[in-house]
Amino acid sequence: MVAGYQEVCEAARDPETFSSRPELPNGTGSLGVMTPPTPVRAVPIELDPPEYQAYRSLLSPLFSPAAVRKLRLQFEEYTTWCIDQWIETGRAELFHQLAKLVPAMTTMHILGRPVEDAAIIADAVHVRGEDRFEMNSAWSILLSRTTEAIIARKAERRDDLIADDPGLMGDLVEEMLRSFSPVPFLSRTATRDVCLGGQQIKKGDRVALGFAAANRDPKVFDEPDEIRVGRTPNRHLALGHGIHFCIGAVLGRAEASAMVEQVLRRIPDFRLVGDTWLDDADEQTAAEEKRHARSWEDRVSSGLHVTFTPGERVGTAEIKLNS
Repeated sequence: MVAGYQEVCEAARDPETFSSRPELPNGTGSLGVMTPPTPVRAVPIELDPPEYQAYRSLLSPLFSPAAVRKLRLQFEEYTTWCIDQWIETGRAELFHQLAKLVPAMTTMHILGRPVEDAAIIADAVHVRGEDRFEMNSAWSILLSRTTEAIIARKAERRDDLIADDPGLMGDLVEEMLRSFSPVPFLSRTATRDVCLGGQQIKKGDRVALGFAAANRDPKVFDEPDEIRVGRTPNRHLALGHGIHFCIGAVLGRAEASAMVEQVLRRIPDFRLVGDTWLDDADEQTAAEEKRHARSWEDRVSSGLHVTFTPGERVGTAEIKLNS
């Protein structure tokens, strides 16, 4: 495990030594970036140069700042629609009913596929555990929809694929990314003997690049366990580093800002409920200990439940999600 900020950066900038490409189908040699390895190669994150650049160049225009600006009205509309589905009730579950749906809806829009299938795809993508890559019904739907789209495109081409100061939203998103890195680590395979951070690594060794650990390196981030909106500089690694820097970084940041902005504006008095909020101090301490012992799968499944003063629907979009 590579945990230091400088060491993670050094390894991420050296794809020749620390390979991301799995050797399929027999699984010998390099094993890709996932642990455990996936049965199919994830493109382009599990490619090395020069092949990697060819795929990246095809995808980059769809996620450029200009492209995301054009998409902004679309994912803001999706955010409005999601909140409209429950704002009149005074209760919501912000993960399953908002945070994972808006990116899925936007992705389906970019792919030119039915937005109505977004919930099915979101559920498939967020499965954790050993069965997360099995060909379940949701993945089958996605693949069949994609096959249909490819056939159609060959016939007809299309161009698809509270902060008191709202101005602090960008800084808030960056500090949340640093503090709660969405991808704690990704793996590499050493292609030669090398010394990294004073540690000898042998050819063929499996190396985990700990992005979450690096983002709390006290040599780089002052009081790293504190959340500081406006932290400067904040060169976190939550979205990767080097050639495999997240291609969807601009889109992800914009979606996060849109969702947080609407939540704070439309349900400003929201209050956490369930195991994430207990008034009794002793009970809260016990709940904290229990929460840290729970798996990511348990946390995602339980969601983020809130209550708030009911509000009014404001959107005009008519969407019916399939399940």
